[in-house]
Amino acid sequence: MPIQKEMHSERDPLRDLKFYSGDITDEDPDDPVFSDPKAYVTLNALLFEGIETEQARAAKGRKLNPAFITRFDTTIALMQGILSNMHPLQEDTVVFRVERFSDFNQFERCGMMTSFISCSDAGFLSSYTDKADLVFMEVHVHPGVLCVRLEEVLDFYLKKEEHELLIAPYCPIRITSLPVPQKYAQIKDRNGNPVCVYAVVD
Repeated sequence: MPIQKEMHSERDPLRDLKFYSGDITDEDPDDPVFSDPKAYVTLNALLFEGIETEQARAAKGRKLNPAFITRFDTTIALMQGILSNMHPLQEDTVVFRVERFSDFNQFERCGMMTSFISCSDAGFLSSYTDKADLVFMEVHVHPGVLCVRLEEVLDFYLKKEEHELLIAPYCPIRITSLPVPQKYAQIKDRNGNPVCVYAVVD
């Protein structure tokens, strides 16, 4: 299928961020890109090198949307819109993320976060049934890192309970793996397996 050349229409960058968060209430339900409530799955997969991430998501039943490839100008403009909402962090902040081991392994191998990274001020969120091979990441974000707190900039935010901090792609990192704390020992992934890695990520 040929890639379509298409100019991204003038959009409010906050609308791009709202769309990334999964809120499609303002979007065209017939548009194959903007009707996708889980667009972040495909957008983030595209930011990784190779196709390992796409294969891992597809194997777990995660839908990848081919419209983001056939309308690549729109995809690039969307990412630019999301990034334009981000500003350098002013103070040290600790947030939390539950990650798949396959993606964590790429982060560790590349020495950077190779996609947009959604973290939470609310600790490790309670639902892990959609992930296998869990990695708990305690993320120490330092001044100067580009990020945005969604609930602070969006007039309506579907996931306020997540207290989400979204971090820009390609931030360099340093990882320290630690024993899994006892308080997380009973948590299981979608296959009934315990947390496999606990990591402090700077």
